[in-house]
Amino acid sequence: MNARYLFPNDFMADPSVHVWNGRIWIYPSHDRESGIPERDNGDHFDMVDYHALSIGPDAEGRLDPMTGPVADHGVMLALGDIPWAKRQLWDSDVTEKDGKYYLFFSAKDKTDVFRLGVAVAARPEGPFVDEQGAPLKAGDHARRFFEASWLHFKDGRYHFTYSTGDTHLICEAVSDTLEGPYVYRGPILEPQVGWTTHQCVTEIDGKWYLFHHDSVPSGGRTWLRSLKVKPLSLAGVRNRQGGTI
Repeated sequence: MNARYLFPNDFMADPSVHVWNGRIWIYPSHDRESGIPERDNGDHFDMVDYHALSIGPDAEGRLDPMTGPVADHGVMLALGDIPWAKRQLWDSDVTEKDGKYYLFFSAKDKTDVFRLGVAVAARPEGPFVDEQGAPLKAGDHARRFFEASWLHFKDGRYHFTYSTGDTHLICEAVSDTLEGPYVYRGPILEPQVGWTTHQCVTEIDGKWYLFHHDSVPSGGRTWLRSLKVKPLSLAGVRNRQGGTI
């Protein structure tokens, strides 16, 4: 099995995935039909709420996202819960601190400006540079950071994966420190069916998995996306300049 659609009966995207208390917890945004024609400014995306999904041990007792049963625990945050939000919830992330769990999200306010729903650190990540140490510029569409931030720690280094936006690549940059700089290492996921490609990288029982979404089940409708997971081997993945991730 190369990949698995996690929740084929509904449309969800932008997963944040963690392992807590013997279960895999997945926090996606929830797509619905907006009735608005597709256009470049993204008005046709309509994300009504956030769900909480989980994957428990499979029939053999393994915690494996490729085979374990998926449960939907219902809505954990909806537009009606946010007084200033008008429409669209996306790019959620969940983190744990001192026994409490915090959801970070963005949503459009009454003036159609995206706002962050929970305060974050003043310096969430450092600058992005190429292999020679030169900053990646906004015009470098094949490598630049655009959206879909995800940070994981592996083999003593910080790995930051992200979307390049209009070139639809998921790329990785690495750093020895949380503050950066993060050195570009290359793409880990090529363009998928649909306009956005958002991801997270999670270790589960010693194996690494890439969670993302595409629009195959909806027939290519970019605003109706489906959650997907596939095993990921970061060791040995080579970037386009010949380096190894």
